[in-house]
Amino acid sequence: MNLVSKLTKKVKDGLQNVLNGTAQAKSSAEPELDPGQQVANIVKPLIENNELHKYIPYWASQGFHVAADVLQIERQQFSTTALEGLQSRFLPGVFVVGAAKSATTTLYEYLRNIPDICMSNPKEPYFFEYEYALGIDHYREKYFKHWMGEPIIGEARHRNLYLPYIARRIYEFNPAAKIIIIVRNPVDRAYSHWWHWFSRGLDTLSFREAIMIDYDRIQKNQNMDAKTLQEIYYAACEITNGRGPFRTYLDSGYYYKQIQRYRQVFPDEQIKVVCFSDLRRDAYAFIKSIEAFLNIDYYTKDNFSVLRSNQANEKEMKQPPMDPEVRQWLVDHYRDHNAKLSQIIDRDLSDWDRVSD
Repeated sequence: MNLVSKLTKKVKDGLQNVLNGTAQAKSSAEPELDPGQQVANIVKPLIENNELHKYIPYWASQGFHVAADVLQIERQQFSTTALEGLQSRFLPGVFVVGAAKSATTTLYEYLRNIPDICMSNPKEPYFFEYEYALGIDHYREKYFKHWMGEPIIGEARHRNLYLPYIARRIYEFNPAAKIIIIVRNPVDRAYSHWWHWFSRGLDTLSFREAIMIDYDRIQKNQNMDAKTLQEIYYAACEITNGRGPFRTYLDSGYYYKQIQRYRQVFPDEQIKVVCFSDLRRDAYAFIKSIEAFLNIDYYTKDNFSVLRSNQANEKEMKQPPMDPEVRQWLVDHYRDHNAKLSQIIDRDLSDWDRVSD
């Protein structure tokens, strides 16, 4: 009998007693171990051999669930040598870097549900943004305490696409990393970005006013180098909870410029650019294309279900339609940016240049 079946058969019925702290050994000539010890004896070697992640989905389907905090306690009982060996294999290699409001949260959720993948907790670490000097041990302990040896490790911080100094840092950290970039019609993306903050009371300006102020800021800062921007973000991130020192509604849609920074350090085969509209059109095909890029094959028609990233926000104010004059201005503003992007990703983006949806 394999370990999966063994654990399911012997422990499933006794698990609630383990959780309630009432498990006792059965009285017999050769009493069985209590369910808690059964769990420990069977799960511990799986953790030591980095195999636990393979079994959890099956146990869950059978009604057996393993809590992450319990696994952390078990892992802390390993020898120092075993822990050091596990830590030495910690090297995140999948980075969903943006763009903001382009379904990075949805993709994160799909990826974190795959047994061979460990995504950061929370979704968006600030490590490459302003904690880089603290080193990989800080990165692991702050954002990946739940890592149990899964072979693929990743994160999904959207501002890693926007900030000009991030691409080279990720390359220095892991030259073999794979970069996933989701792009969205920049006009709709900008409006969604503004609405995200306005609907929460964190921006009091109308969309027209916010865009014009953002445009003025971009014009004034055109010659700002990456080092200066880095220093500004370092000073601001702690007190703005990662929001940054100014609005980025407009220039977060300059995808060509941002993608080129990654292409300067990573080979094209390690960068995948996908479109938000493809996810909306056919989520399953979209995720399978991501899996192919990562050389994994987990989702099937049977275990796949469409996720919605904004379910928790259904009670928010309804987003009003965009002012047609503002939309026209934005379409004209982004036209050249879109044309350059279209060339490097070899995709027709002419629908982004239409004023009406």
